Amino acid sequence: MSLAEVLLDGCDRADFDPDLWLTTCGDPYQELQAIRWVFRVSSDLAEHLREQPVGVDDRWSKPDSAGYSILTTDMRYSERLIWWILGLGGNIEVKEPVEVRLDIRQRLERALSPYEQD
Repeated sequence: MSLAEVLLDGCDRADFDPDLWLTTCGDPYQELQAIRWVFRVSSDLAEHLREQPVGVDDRWSKPDSAGYSILTTDMRYSERLIWWILGLGGNIEVKEPVEVRLDIRQRLERALSPYEQD
């Protein structure tokens, strides 16, 4: 940042509705309805996500013998969410929704497939 200006007038955002903004201006590929998600999460990521919840009602299982916990939550599907999941690599596994799990598997398989020339 090379230049900042202090504004003397306050900013009244009482009429700002973030959900409305997201559905009209945010991610155009975001579903309107929240859906149930089930993730298998590494202990390091679980520690972070417990401090910064991802959904409306995050529910956590106790860690298994490998240190992974199950996170069940409700949130909207969006391409940004899928990018976030893909960026976490082996620290997260989508268990449900099954359709999203299969989509992520296909994306990863395409990413790892050998280059094919036409």
